[in-house]
Amino acid sequence: MKKTKRSFLAVCVALCACCIFLFVGCAGNENGEEKSSPAASATARATAASVAPTTEPASPEPTATPDAGPENLLEYAIEDDGLLGGDSWVPIEESWAGPLQEKRDGCESPAMQEFVETTCSDGNEGICYHFYSEATTGHHIVANTYGISDLIEANKTYKLTVSMKYTVPNPGGERDNMAVGCSLDKSSMVKVSSSENWQTVTCTFTVGDDFETAYIYVSPYSIDHEHIIIGEIQAGFDLLIDSISLVEVSA
Repeated sequence: MKKTKRSFLAVCVALCACCIFLFVGCAGNENGEEKSSPAASATARATAASVAPTTEPASPEPTATPDAGPENLLEYAIEDDGLLGGDSWVPIEESWAGPLQEKRDGCESPAMQEFVETTCSDGNEGICYHFYSEATTGHHIVANTYGISDLIEANKTYKLTVSMKYTVPNPGGERDNMAVGCSLDKSSMVKVSSSENWQTVTCTFTVGDDFETAYIYVSPYSIDHEHIIIGEIQAGFDLLIDSISLVEVSA
């Protein structure tokens, strides 16, 4: 009899243990949801992250293209050595016409011109137009012009800008000025004094209703000889031009 009771108690204990195990394994959380193991939760999170939808990267904002600016009508005036003119009293269209000259008061040699590689206004090596004198005594009477009749139109306004370095042996003395301007508008002339530094010179001129011959000049100016701007300049002068532009502007 005792043996039967012990067997019955053992069976009851086993059944209780099974019920407790099943209750713990199947019990939900406070919200009635099924609990999961930490490892299972981590795996689920990683999987969710891997399948999360991706967003397209934002397209960059379009950048504004800078305006090209007005066209430089003299874009190739300095670069092309084929534009050099010779000794003549008539402006040569679309080319440098200078030096137009006479030797005066014992000048040992005429003024000369060339294109030369040298240090430009930005400090770098480049090509410059060179108008110069190797004489050491006396003075020259010279002009230095560029024909623009085919480049301009009537009743329009233009701006001429020249980057230049100009020196004379005796600054502040007689015949020491260079001039920049256009033959169509004498009031546009700008006088330039000798300086060891590069200078940027700008002048503006307006074209009238009717014109035949027009030219710009970077030249001494003291005489108006048959519509040619010409002037006296000290022997030994030196002029470099590393850029020159002529653009149309609003009046």
